[in-house]
Amino acid sequence: IRRDIRAWRNWSRPIPPTAQSLLITFGGSDPGHHTERALEALSFLPPEVSLNIRVVVGGGNPRASALAERTSRRSGIELIFDTKDLGKLIRKSDIVLSAAGSTLWERAVLATPMVIGAAVPVEHAPARAITARHAAINLGPLAQASPKAIANTIVELVRDQASRQTLSNAARSVVDGYGVDRVLDAMIQDMV
Repeated sequence: IRRDIRAWRNWSRPIPPTAQSLLITFGGSDPGHHTERALEALSFLPPEVSLNIRVVVGGGNPRASALAERTSRRSGIELIFDTKDLGKLIRKSDIVLSAAGSTLWERAVLATPMVIGAAVPVEHAPARAITARHAAINLGPLAQASPKAIANTIVELVRDQASRQTLSNAARSVVDGYGVDRVLDAMIQDMV
């Protein structure tokens, strides 16, 4: 867990009655084109679901300019390229749609309601593990998640404050952000 995320580990996440903001992020390069699938899913959101949407595109994504063009045609979407402060964006978001990569644990520290999926095979185990703890909604393999199913999942979560609160509480219970401290304490104890 990065230091800037750990600094917020005791933060109390507000859970509004209706979610107002969505963060979409699929890693540094997104070789599976999951950002495009997520953007397609947005077209299935009903008009009454009004979200401030931020889309993070990693510095290694070769399709950044095409994504910028695509998002510029739709109001309410902000494209953020190669951010250095993902933690701030996570804190400002009521829901995060993402892969189940390493930032999954950082989102858990920040008590984030999450819709996740496995972008690559190594992400299946973490996705299943955090979902078993009721700390995320798992779409399964992202390559098989239809845009309509993604949209339906987001719409349900936008409207369901109790579910977002449950996800938030469970996420915080999975990762508390004190792991580094515990490891260092154990190392020091071993040396004594």
